[in-house]
Amino acid sequence: MNHLNVLKKAHVVESEKRGKHVFYKLVYNCIPWLIDCMKVRNEVLHLSRAEQLAVAEKQRQDLISHLKSLPLE
Repeated sequence: MNHLNVLKKAHVVESEKRGKHVFYKLVYNCIPWLIDCMKVRNEVLHLSRAEQLAVAEKQRQDLISHLKSLPLE
């Protein structure tokens, strides 16, 4: 099973077949944010604990803003 099938079974992506091509899209709008958080986590390891907490707080605020901007379903 390839990685896209795993993501489909986990309901992380949806697929749509158009002719010979299959197009995938993310189901959850917050996944790019989560990926950014993982990238930042690796970049802040050299910072002091206080600086790490400040970065985490900014990410938390960014997530709250992002979630508030999503349409309610």
